[in-house]
Amino acid sequence: MTERSWKVFAVLLITGSVVTVFIDWTITTGWILGCLISRLLYRRIETFWNGILDQGYSTAKTGRGNRAGNIMIMAGVLVICAICPQYLNIFACALGMMAIKITSVIDVLIPGKEKL
Repeated sequence: MTERSWKVFAVLLITGSVVTVFIDWTITTGWILGCLISRLLYRRIETFWNGILDQGYSTAKTGRGNRAGNIMIMAGVLVICAICPQYLNIFACALGMMAIKITSVIDVLIPGKEKL
């Protein structure tokens, strides 16, 4: 992601947090947790693919462990949200885990300076 994309992500995180705190604070905590996990998963995927590109080859099994690890992280976080609904909103957390994807869409839709 570009520097502009990270700025859009920060604005999305802050805006979502400020808006939801007036509705219910558990939604805010779920949103923030989901956004943090989204960032963690993005970093894991980025590190994985940089390693694959540096290595120069991959097999059919190469990505399965990474993918399974990411799914386990997401499932674990959602289970924690389900166990502690008094502190974390599971739906806001799930939406927060899509924050990087939402950022990518917003970044494409907002016109900006094009570099030639």
